[in-house]
Amino acid sequence: MASILGQVSGDPLAALSVQDSSSKRRRWFEVCLVMLLAFSGAFISALSYFRTGSPARNQIANSHWINATIHEIGILLLLGYILWRSARKFRDIGFQWSLRDAAIGLPVYAISYVSYVVGATLINVICHRITGHYPAQIGGRQVFGHMPLIALPFHLLNPFFEELVVRAYLMTEIRELTGSVALAALVSLALQTSYHIYYGWAGMLSVGFIFVVFAGFFMIWRRALPLVVAHGISDVLAYLQLH
Repeated sequence: MASILGQVSGDPLAALSVQDSSSKRRRWFEVCLVMLLAFSGAFISALSYFRTGSPARNQIANSHWINATIHEIGILLLLGYILWRSARKFRDIGFQWSLRDAAIGLPVYAISYVSYVVGATLINVICHRITGHYPAQIGGRQVFGHMPLIALPFHLLNPFFEELVVRAYLMTEIRELTGSVALAALVSLALQTSYHIYYGWAGMLSVGFIFVVFAGFFMIWRRALPLVVAHGISDVLAYLQLH
């Protein structure tokens, strides 16, 4: 109605303002919808594991990896549809194929690994200074158990899923909707770190140091492929270690 009144009154600026406001509300809704569908289940499961213990005692069923892979494919298709509806492509949120960007993923992985080691060491030292003992260490074997071959497709897809959804898309939208690149990085970092709580609070914060590097890289260069490669190296190495 407001848009119609703006047009009838001959005030194109008023109509444009209403249209822009409506577009922003739609984009916020889409962001919240994608994040809810993408990560709410993972966060609830991770929090449950943190509170009641790891599922690895009974070994994660093969159906879990199949369902997780299908879930991530569905979210990526939803993201592609949302971008298409707004006349955008994945390159508009920082993802495009490039051998140069893929090669940059190697040093990004190395830096993120160093950041993880430094962060984990600091957390252990600080915890020991405050409490007199080191925090409990929960490794991948305790969380996931033996990694079956059927889990490999998930580990190859997951870097695309996480870095396109929680990094490229989320940071791009928050940056454009609020004008704050720092807020975009902080929200992305907090969300991605939170659903790794199954490693325990110390392990979650340690993994968060990896995402600090990833969020900082995207905040400066807005290139997603190096982060997909860096994340992929980490996931594949973890898979091989547990296979």
